[in-house]
Amino acid sequence: MPFNETKEVIVGYYHILGEDLNDAIAIAKGNPEFEYGTTARIEVRPIKAKEESTGFAYPMTSKQL
Repeated sequence: MPFNETKEVIVGYYHILGEDLNDAIAIAKGNPEFEYGTTARIEVRPIKAKEESTGFAYPMTSKQL
């Protein structure tokens, strides 16, 4: 079997730019997907913004790209 069995359907992902994790959670809670059903879930995870070993900072907005 080429995939793992799961009861969840992953339909996509969002990159949310917030001041901190709590701000990102508040933004995620405003997702309109929650208006269409009661089974929608969003998992909010922080992403790395800077490499500690090299000091390289990843761009945080499209304006910085």
